[in-house]
Amino acid sequence: MFYERPSSEPLGHDLWYLERRDDGSSYQAVPFLQTSFSEILAQFSPDEKWVAYASNESGRYEVYIRSFPDGGGSRLVSVNGGGQPRWSDEGGELFYVVESTLMAVPVSTGPTLTIGKPQRLFSSGDLGSAGSRYTHDITPDGKQFVMAEAVVPDDASDEPESDGEPQTSIRIVENWYAEFRDRKQE
Repeated sequence: MFYERPSSEPLGHDLWYLERRDDGSSYQAVPFLQTSFSEILAQFSPDEKWVAYASNESGRYEVYIRSFPDGGGSRLVSVNGGGQPRWSDEGGELFYVVESTLMAVPVSTGPTLTIGKPQRLFSSGDLGSAGSRYTHDITPDGKQFVMAEAVVPDDASDEPESDGEPQTSIRIVENWYAEFRDRKQE
């Protein structure tokens, strides 16, 4: 599991991961990538030999891949910016966001790393920006996407007082298919 730690640079972040101790009873924090830039949102490839992450080393966030655990061989994946990298379950594709557009790029992780040409899938204002937190995920078959969506209340007077702070809520819809299954087409 990867996580970010603030670096010595202003607004910078380094990538760390948890490694099981030799006795198997606990984990220890191990640095993966420490630079003068900000590296965020790292994810292991399904075979755990590669790590995709976003970095602002070029002056804007881009998606890169490095080998694991040595951190060598940095390869640029995105073109014209990118962030929020997600691997497909099989590892044959890497998805990322650039300017509210979801991109897909073919990736082969073995025996050598091969990165294809990024393809635009679709745009949505709910995808956020390259440097933001994850706003999407991919189903295991790689054919559907789950996205966070901004919810605007129908009546702002129904919202509790917030002292000017934005309110965050989660709406879960269960059995949605059953509700629509028996409706007739009009």
